[in-house]
Amino acid sequence: MSLYYYVSEEAKESYHQKGLDYTPLYISCLLGFMGATGEPVSDLSVPGPSDILLIGAENLTPDQIRELTNGRIGTVISFGAGRGHVCAVREKKIFDTLSLDRFEIPLFAPVLEDGLLEEGDASVLLRAGEKPAVLKKGRVYDFRFDLPGSVWFSGDGFGDGGPTSWFPLGRTPDFRPLPPDMKMPYPYNDEMLFFVESILLDAGLPLLDRLPPMEDGTVADLALHISGDDDYTSSVFDRQAAAYLHSIGMRYHLNVMPGPGPSFILSQGDLSELESLGCECGLHTDFTVRDYSEESQRETLLHYLSFFGRPSLTGTNHCLIQRGSTAERLRWLSACGALADNGKSGEVDPSDINAFNLKGFSYGTSFPRKTLDDAAHGNAPIYCLEIPINYYEPRVGGPYPGPEGVLDYIDDAAREGRIAQFFCHPHYLEDHGAHTPWARAAIEAGLSHARDKGYKIFRTTTDEIALFWHARSLSKISSKDGALTVSSSTSVVLRLPEAQASGTALLDGKPVRPLHAKRPGRFIPVPGGTHTIELQ
Repeated sequence: MSLYYYVSEEAKESYHQKGLDYTPLYISCLLGFMGATGEPVSDLSVPGPSDILLIGAENLTPDQIRELTNGRIGTVISFGAGRGHVCAVREKKIFDTLSLDRFEIPLFAPVLEDGLLEEGDASVLLRAGEKPAVLKKGRVYDFRFDLPGSVWFSGDGFGDGGPTSWFPLGRTPDFRPLPPDMKMPYPYNDEMLFFVESILLDAGLPLLDRLPPMEDGTVADLALHISGDDDYTSSVFDRQAAAYLHSIGMRYHLNVMPGPGPSFILSQGDLSELESLGCECGLHTDFTVRDYSEESQRETLLHYLSFFGRPSLTGTNHCLIQRGSTAERLRWLSACGALADNGKSGEVDPSDINAFNLKGFSYGTSFPRKTLDDAAHGNAPIYCLEIPINYYEPRVGGPYPGPEGVLDYIDDAAREGRIAQFFCHPHYLEDHGAHTPWARAAIEAGLSHARDKGYKIFRTTTDEIALFWHARSLSKISSKDGALTVSSSTSVVLRLPEAQASGTALLDGKPVRPLHAKRPGRFIPVPGGTHTIELQ
């Protein structure tokens, strides 16, 4: 079984010449999210009876449509095929909402009136209001909307880089794709892609899980990392925050901001102490006092490298500044060698830029996000990932509500195998701050709840997540003669369809038992390197 996704070079060039994005290219990013190994194909005759084909919003001839629906290809998943690039122009508008399980998913692409399948001749799996949104006939799945475009554009957000709030500079929250008054407690794009995953698993396709294996060789229920920016405040606060997190079994990711000079508040002795506590550091670029440009970004990253003797792998911009597009910001960071950025947040408090207790998923995901550049840059893959901020300065106690929000966040992460994050500034975790009791209570409530529920937490850091996600994106699954081969530079977890792994398996000839988790499938931890798995 092989997985292919259709790419038309002719269509891509045509749309790029018009300055429009070619949304089928984003299928490659979706496959990376799902841990699926796929290959681009421009010839529809290549996929065979045992293969899977994903096709985006393409202009197709009647003969090509018949080729997709005549049963010759094992499984066909169409995302708006037959009607062209219905979402090639970015627009800040929720066209429709998709009814899926717990809530309505906002779609940044219209649901079409027709598609590959006829409603009376197919089963309707999902609806958008009264309109059929996903239909199925045999092994053909007809999504009547441009799912890759919707995920791509909502993940990038919409804006021109100018401020839309009281703050004088543009910020990532200003690009929020959802209306300001629309709350989103769950990652809507994740949920939509989980549905696509279920189709792939049902077709028999093995995937790579989104979480690394636990140290004891079992499967994690969720991952958790904690990061924060020091805002050039106090090295004492930095050390106390890292020491506190170390005392409760967590390692801090501390983004340090250049001050006058520029300089950093940390000495080499401070850095050694932080490292002994398991704390890692990254750059907190201050674009409020310097030009917003690639040159300025490179200058500060080189200064960080010179001072600390190592590069900044992940970081954030002070005040979450973004004065151009998401693609531009990530393009600059990629050119400077950064692995990831942890500065995308869509939740805002009009009264305070350093707001407290804000939880939400307005950009649609809880996982690191791979995106593509704009049409002017050929929609090329962007190297630097985005690691979203989904829980900003959690608080429990005092003037803040009880722990229910934190507990729900942990429960949802465990149910779906998510990456959870608490973003906490060190000056709110230091030993004697006014907010310290409430901030520490929130973190401890989450850890205590996970312990009481028996959740397996993969305790990690922001840099480690970026490193794992990059390594995972280069990992491959192949099959031959009934055996699977997993090639990866890091330890991964192979996720198999339930029916394929009900008994035992052989990992490099040694018996292993596939493990259960709260999310669908069976799981086999696989060490880094190249390994063979035989299912029995």
